[in-house]
Amino acid sequence: MADSAKGAVRVPVTMKFGYSAGLFGISMVQTSVSVLLLYFYTDILHIPPASAGGIVFLGTFADAFSSVFAAWVANHHHSPLGRYRPLLIGVSAPLAVFFALMFSRPDLSAGQLWIYAAVTHLCYRICYAFTLAPHSALIGRLSSDADERSAIGAWKAVANNLGLMAAAYLGISTVEKLGGTDPARGFMMFGAIFGTAAGMSVLYSALATRERAGGRHDDTGQFIPGLTLILRNSQMRLVLASTLIFFAGYMLMNSGVVYFFKYILMRPEEAKFAVVAIGVGGIVMPPLWSAAIRRTSKARIWAAGCIVMAVAFASIYIFGVVGSLPILLAYFLIGAGKSAVIVNFYAMTADAVDYGHWKLGARAESYSFGFLSLANKAGTAIGGGLLGLLLDWSGLIVNARQTDQTLDRLWAAICLAPAGLAVASAVVVLFFRVTALKHREIVMELQAREGGL
Repeated sequence: MADSAKGAVRVPVTMKFGYSAGLFGISMVQTSVSVLLLYFYTDILHIPPASAGGIVFLGTFADAFSSVFAAWVANHHHSPLGRYRPLLIGVSAPLAVFFALMFSRPDLSAGQLWIYAAVTHLCYRICYAFTLAPHSALIGRLSSDADERSAIGAWKAVANNLGLMAAAYLGISTVEKLGGTDPARGFMMFGAIFGTAAGMSVLYSALATRERAGGRHDDTGQFIPGLTLILRNSQMRLVLASTLIFFAGYMLMNSGVVYFFKYILMRPEEAKFAVVAIGVGGIVMPPLWSAAIRRTSKARIWAAGCIVMAVAFASIYIFGVVGSLPILLAYFLIGAGKSAVIVNFYAMTADAVDYGHWKLGARAESYSFGFLSLANKAGTAIGGGLLGLLLDWSGLIVNARQTDQTLDRLWAAICLAPAGLAVASAVVVLFFRVTALKHREIVMELQAREGGL
């Protein structure tokens, strides 16, 4: 890595690729959980929808609070490898193992299966927290330049959507082809294969990156002072709130796909193509969003992406979109809009950390990214729990023909709920005020302060 200007580090392409490879694996498991896990619980393990949603809800909150603990661990260990990379190396194998166990169906009674599902889900979520939180925070150690962080964010968005496509298309295909007439066996094989791939991706990412050290990146190590700094940082509060709202809708979006195609369209084999369409939109758009950020701001691009998502969902509902080509186009636009948030929310957190250091005179980097993961997972938990309640409200009876009222309610839940949450996220994020120009001024002032020490 070489400095293009004092304090601004340009990250080589090889390291951007290595860093984004970690998000490929993270996205594979995240997408698999959000798209397939609730369906696996209800239709394979035969857990009632509300109980299945409760497992996801509780597990995701365990993930969220484990993310904060991961930040504490990062702040209280010392390694030549840096602050975050040792955690990624250590958690890569457990992540793979518990992901595989989560998609297995042992020969147990109904009550024992619920306990098994809850325990394996909790263990997986803790491992996931110790993966996502340090990997997210690592972006702040790669470069201090706002535009460079946006460029890294574009790489991450592409990797995120490649992981999404792998989980959706190849994942569902793995279940179908390896399971044959036994879908439970297909899910078990899927869990083993994709868990291993995700663990290896995270391990490679940790080994392929390097952390900058020292100077203003030595942040608050104690939890209470760190939490206080986050709560006093208005820009960090906006990022966390926008993230929580968005990921509640994101969970509804992903988990609703399988139910939409199976029960409303009665074309379950096309569900994987819809998720692939989301992934294609997410791969095509990040370079365009990244270029647009330089002309506007991260917050405006985030909001624009959310509005694109909301309009696409509303169009499916209002115009009764059911044709294969129009529905895939709508999901392509949903993926394109989603990628605007994926490009930005890590980079905006890093910018908000710098803002807080400049405004408050102290830094809370690790805890800020820990709370970002908490907001991400709390939103996902809310979305998962909400979907379980909405499925119950609709009157869904799994693996059966649904009544007209149930289908109408399902349609509304799957389309309008994520659309409304996307709009809410857009409204909140527009209050974010750390533009690229403002961030450069902040960095220069922080450097001047350090120079005066």
